[in-house]
Amino acid sequence: DATRERRAWLNDVERERTRSVVAVRCRHILVASEGFADEVRQRLSQDPETFANLAEELSLCAGTASSGGDIGWVGEADAFLDELLPLEARRLARVAQPGDIL
Repeated sequence: DATRERRAWLNDVERERTRSVVAVRCRHILVASEGFADEVRQRLSQDPETFANLAEELSLCAGTASSGGDIGWVGEADAFLDELLPLEARRLARVAQPGDIL
């Protein structure tokens, strides 16, 4: 059946896409507490388009706040990012969909 074949093909494409991703574009908002992080996540879930503005307004990261929280393109093996973006976060980012909030 053509529909089943198409679904199987799309699943194969998605699996390969996930395996072949070697770098992702990341942004972040550094905050001082888990409670405040929850508030920021809530605001972002209501309007994801405000991310850059919230990062500039709220982030404690001197290196990325002025650029809307943009870290840039990162790969799982970029150990120099461990303090800013831990390995586990980089692994999660590889399989996330655009716009996911981790």
